[in-house]
Amino acid sequence: MKTWEDPVAGRFGLVVTRTEEHGVTVRLPGSAFNRHDGRWRLSSCLAAVDVAGGVSTGLAAFPQWTLTADIELHRVPGPATGPLDVVGSLVKHGRRLSLARVALGHPGSDTPVALGHVNHVMTTPPFAPAFSALRVGEALALTAGPGDGRTPADAFGLVHTRGREGGPAVRMECDDRTRNFYGVLHGAMTGVMVEEIAARAGLRVDAVTLRFLRSVPKGWARAEIVDRLTVGTREVLCVEVFGEEEAAVATRITVSGVRTDEEVITRG
Repeated sequence: MKTWEDPVAGRFGLVVTRTEEHGVTVRLPGSAFNRHDGRWRLSSCLAAVDVAGGVSTGLAAFPQWTLTADIELHRVPGPATGPLDVVGSLVKHGRRLSLARVALGHPGSDTPVALGHVNHVMTTPPFAPAFSALRVGEALALTAGPGDGRTPADAFGLVHTRGREGGPAVRMECDDRTRNFYGVLHGAMTGVMVEEIAARAGLRVDAVTLRFLRSVPKGWARAEIVDRLTVGTREVLCVEVFGEEEAAVATRITVSGVRTDEEVITRG
């Protein structure tokens, strides 16, 4: 099997298989790193979704490349057993925007456990050769160099703090590992940040929308809750990610789910 080093997606152990001209399946292994308390981590799902959507639209845009503009994902609550396959397929390719559908399910099952879409804008850098060279039926394993951390939060060095309104917030140092060549945070990294905030807020997330608005400068970035709505046991959180040096909003995330009685500890 071919390999491609990716310091973010490779940490989750993803394997990409080209299944059609403009479609791929991304295998997310059922490792302890990708699960917590018997459930799939939001960050792990978003890592696979970002890759599945990006490669599907990138194959259609070749020789151009695509940049993720927004992701929306809806999950069916339930236990995580075995690996998970994320099927990415092209919905529409245009001159400026390209949309991919993603369906998450267990290998061999026709019933998805999550559905979503990933929207992209066209860019000028060339498409990654490791993906464009894949033939239908060939697989590519994404790998990462040596690293520590039993959880995504540990592996990428998240620091817990408090937001301006006293709610849970996180900080993370942004560099070439966690940003793409445009300086935009990878979908998985945004997922790690919002996953930790939702856990501290006592929310089990079953739906998420990410909107990437601008780049994040190198240095420390912060994510914190800026709005929330609670109706019975359901809650919606709006989270913003921004560089601490300039405080301009880079990513806005909306998550919804069911409140729990206690905060959900995800580290360790």
